[in-house]
Amino acid sequence: MIVEVTSFVLGAAAGSLVVVSIAYPRVGRIFARVLALVALSLGIGLLTWAIHAAITGEPLAAIAWERIAISQPGEAFAWSAGLLLGGITALLLSFAGRTD
Repeated sequence: MIVEVTSFVLGAAAGSLVVVSIAYPRVGRIFARVLALVALSLGIGLLTWAIHAAITGEPLAAIAWERIAISQPGEAFAWSAGLLLGGITALLLSFAGRTD
């Protein structure tokens, strides 16, 4: 039950943010930059963690969050690449269409 309520609240918040971003493009650009900052930070953190684990040869302390499970350095490299690419894309899109 709590998962459905949480999903509904997060979906409603995301939908509201999309509507506000369409009405006020400046808000959308700010949100895109915040999203880019979070994605780039997580990507760099995972990349650093994976490089350290690969160099030392130690196994990763498995991360299990919902359906996401990272237990091998290769998985951490893949997630970091995806997050870095998503962060760079969000950052570039936040500067697209600027008129000022």
